[in-house]
Amino acid sequence: MRYKEIILKIKTKDAEKASAIVSMLDIGGIYTEDYSDLLDCPLVKNFALVDEELLKKDKETALLHIYFAEHVNTEENLIFIKERFDAEQISFSVLENTVKEEDFQNNWKQYYKPLKIKNITVVPEWEDYKRASGETILRIDPGVAFGTGNHETTALCLEKLQEVLSPEGLASQKNKILKNPEQTEIKDNDFSNKEVADITSDDGKETETEKNNSQKDSDRNPDASLSEFLTDDLGNKNNIAIAGRKTTRVLDLGCGSGILSIAALILGAERVDAVDIDPNAVKVATRNVSLNKFQGKFRAETGDILDRNRNFPSIILNEKYDIIIANIVADVLIKLCDFIGDYMTEKAYFILSGIITERREEVIQALKKNGFKVIEDAEKRGWRCIVTQKTQREKQ
Repeated sequence: MRYKEIILKIKTKDAEKASAIVSMLDIGGIYTEDYSDLLDCPLVKNFALVDEELLKKDKETALLHIYFAEHVNTEENLIFIKERFDAEQISFSVLENTVKEEDFQNNWKQYYKPLKIKNITVVPEWEDYKRASGETILRIDPGVAFGTGNHETTALCLEKLQEVLSPEGLASQKNKILKNPEQTEIKDNDFSNKEVADITSDDGKETETEKNNSQKDSDRNPDASLSEFLTDDLGNKNNIAIAGRKTTRVLDLGCGSGILSIAALILGAERVDAVDIDPNAVKVATRNVSLNKFQGKFRAETGDILDRNRNFPSIILNEKYDIIIANIVADVLIKLCDFIGDYMTEKAYFILSGIITERREEVIQALKKNGFKVIEDAEKRGWRCIVTQKTQREKQ
């Protein structure tokens, strides 16, 4: 199989935004060629270890390499890109090339290495990685889908998801609301509906059911014991609870590789539903969930969350979720705010990312207008992740 390579020449300052937009497409892969910070590399700065040809590269422009399978209509995709780029005022020019599948499939893997994000280490499936004692591993093969943890938006979502799904994190989130309510800036596979037993008994002691479940979780994820991960530094067993419930249902919108869905399951979610407009992403996410032995608690579907007539994902109809994660783009998030609360339980959490700093205020206003309380607004290199909680919607 051969791939078409479309190269977009853009200004360096637009590289992050452009990459986020292109990642929404049904693509075979993407990488950015950007030399703007080459001289900041320690090896270059301190030892002048760099190829002279690289020093001659244009620091003001970046090249966005996009790979499409030969059967994909690139013209339609370029129309989409132009519309989105024009909306974001991103100027670009287009180059074309053709590459062999084996060249593409092998070359990109060299850039993905194990990455620790708070208490979870994301490890590429092909890496021969030895787990340290107590380390929690999330295995992933991103393939053609977006989401390895390297991008700021994915990393931020993964951080905040861990906080929301831990009792200590929840307590701190609640304190933020109580102490300073106005503060917003803080630096298609099989599915089982089996009920999950409570993690602790009413008196807080570990039950026989809990011990058995811990063993099952350990068997399910060969890289880490869930019971080991859900033990804090004092040896206390964490009680997974969102707004008083001991089971948690999560919706992952724009699931990409499935990394956030898998993280939620590792952290103890009862079940996760995932949606993406790219059918390839749904396949990749499903495969990665199986790789981490959670397929019995996961459903994924191709659909458009904004198309409530024809392509709306059927798996979320009549559902209510305790946590909804949406790592998409600001335009979609703003529209989501108008109705996503209909699919949330009382006091559920809505975690949003894919937001550049320039669009932050627009998103926050849309959230407040629809009755969401902003709990935290985190930033990483110009990208935002906003953690909110469902309250009462304002009367219009």
